[in-house]
Amino acid sequence: MKKILLLIPALLLSGCNSRKAELKIVCPTGAPAIAFYKEFHNSNFETNGVPSNIIAMMSETSDKDLVVIDTLGGIQAINKGAPYKIAASLTFGNFFIASTGNDANGQMDVGDKIVLFGQNQTPDKLFHYIYGNQYDEGIEYVGNVQDAAKCLISGKNAVTTHSIDYVFVAQPVLLNALAKNTKAAKYANIQDLYKEKSEGKELIQASIFVKNTSSKKNVDKYLTQLEKGIEEAVKNPDVITETFKGEEAEQLVSTYGADPSNFVKAIQDNNSLGLGYKKASSNKENIDAFLSLFSIEKTDEKIYY
Repeated sequence: MKKILLLIPALLLSGCNSRKAELKIVCPTGAPAIAFYKEFHNSNFETNGVPSNIIAMMSETSDKDLVVIDTLGGIQAINKGAPYKIAASLTFGNFFIASTGNDANGQMDVGDKIVLFGQNQTPDKLFHYIYGNQYDEGIEYVGNVQDAAKCLISGKNAVTTHSIDYVFVAQPVLLNALAKNTKAAKYANIQDLYKEKSEGKELIQASIFVKNTSSKKNVDKYLTQLEKGIEEAVKNPDVITETFKGEEAEQLVSTYGADPSNFVKAIQDNNSLGLGYKKASSNKENIDAFLSLFSIEKTDEKIYY
């Protein structure tokens, strides 16, 4: 009898782990990934640095129960038939414009050289929504946020060899770049400018999408845990540090896309990482407003989890 009683806690623990492990999760590296700081040792959690690869996983034959991707890309996939629903948004903007220290008057003017990344994508659309086309003659595009950070660090665009005045960049790479170029500084908070321009709307970035055939009971339980974990991290970012204590730094960077200390610093910096959790169905107005930047009509309520 004693042996049976001793086995019960172990069986219960095993049952909890298996239920959690039943959900297969994929997430892009970067800011959204750190929302899953508790999943580092979960074999069914994976990250991917190529957004198009993640979009491709939103298929009928996919084994992914939970897919995290930029809200625009996920909703476009649903509109094309992906069997998923949007459950919640996890990041709400971590975009900034930073000055390299090269501009004599410290004011972004027509003719200044400005680096943007993501041509025709979210960063590009946001910049032009806020500023219009007045700075277009000075814009130079780079491939990704890492390339933008290199321009901020060096003050030059290595491809064009031009001296750069301002760089559109995102956290957490911004803090790392600022540490390497002591002349550089934050110039504008894109989230604040978007809110001002849109008359109070909230910028939406990454969201989590649930496959239609996934167990609702398991998903609901997991989403509750995820929300709690995110709230804990935003309130006290040191929980991330504690969670990763003793782990291999190289593996952490490989999984999350950056050194976790950079994520922690960004959250400590007035949550400039934009990390959070908001149920999508109750945030439809902000989601629709954001999608309108891309000429997408208001979302149908049936796509919400």
